[in-house]
Amino acid sequence: MAFTRITDADLKDKGVMGQPDVPGLTAAEMQASMEQIVREVAIPGVNRMAGELEAKTGAENIGMERPAGVSEEIPANVQKITAAHIESRENPHGVTAAQVGAYSRQETDAAIGNKVVEIGAGDMAKAVYATNGEPGVVDKAADSKKLGGQPPAFYASRTYTAVLPAEGWKGSAEEGYVQTVPCEGITEDVVTIQPMIQPSGVREADLAAREALGYISMVNTMDGQVMVTCWEDRPTVDLTIYLVEVR
Repeated sequence: MAFTRITDADLKDKGVMGQPDVPGLTAAEMQASMEQIVREVAIPGVNRMAGELEAKTGAENIGMERPAGVSEEIPANVQKITAAHIESRENPHGVTAAQVGAYSRQETDAAIGNKVVEIGAGDMAKAVYATNGEPGVVDKAADSKKLGGQPPAFYASRTYTAVLPAEGWKGSAEEGYVQTVPCEGITEDVVTIQPMIQPSGVREADLAAREALGYISMVNTMDGQVMVTCWEDRPTVDLTIYLVEVR
């Protein structure tokens, strides 16, 4: 449905156009004539346009589509579809990794795997079979089970868990938000990668947790504790983070 336009026919015989140089009108009649187009044409036209946009087919009439994952129960007027579009985390524009110059998940996995092989295969073979410094000469059986003289368990990455309650943040948007929470087994010498979360399988909860994780700017490790900083905004939900130690 096309939107209703104001036409020349709507303006005919309205306003001061066509009046003689000295209109034979009273002051009240002149005021009414001056405002006639605004009151009788423009304002009704704007209200009519608002009604057409608010109608069930308003969004469709201006080419708006329902974002992926948005329930059919949400009215398809402009306001509701716009709000749903803003809130959608399902990539409503269909942007691909290639379009923004980023790796896809498959490409990332492949690149990491290739790099690990590239930088680690030779050193790993030497550590296992030639720690005595003689390439091609296999070490004793006991030593060949070690990597660089250490048992495999020495190189195992440990994961630490910390729970960040929503009400535990202190600070402000100007200075950042901080909270310090217990983290069993961790020490100040431990270096970790960026914190991660585990999916719960509940879509709404996982979306909220992923958004909350994005607020975390840095994590400082201490003996038995971690101090978590959010420079701009803070999570508004309880958040459990997992910290993987770098070995």
